[in-house]
Amino acid sequence: MTQKLAGFHDAELVGLDANRNERSLSLRFRRVDNSVSTLHIEGVSAFRITDFVNQNVVSRLLESSSYVFSKDEISRQVEWLCSLSDSVTWATGEKIDLIQKEISEGSLLLLVLEPSCGAEFAALARSYSLY
Repeated sequence: MTQKLAGFHDAELVGLDANRNERSLSLRFRRVDNSVSTLHIEGVSAFRITDFVNQNVVSRLLESSSYVFSKDEISRQVEWLCSLSDSVTWATGEKIDLIQKEISEGSLLLLVLEPSCGAEFAALARSYSLY
């Protein structure tokens, strides 16, 4: 199930749970109105989070079924999320082309958290739910 991810500007990412066996992630956000929402992501094939610190404020939370990423944006995000700070990306041009095709067909989602400050996040996954 996918839902439009709206209303996350200035929300704070306060927690992340990763379950490698189930290939899932749960991100917890405290919204501006002080309510807590959980973004549960399933079928995760790759993800990366950096700079998770004491305060992690969201500028934008985007996902590819409702936000149209350009090919350059997809390439840049995939290269970033498929690498580590001290290594090169494992996503080859051929792999990136396949990922772009799957995203355009809707069989794969790209989720991106653009920070105002703190944590930056991106993931490739099959679906998500918002609670």
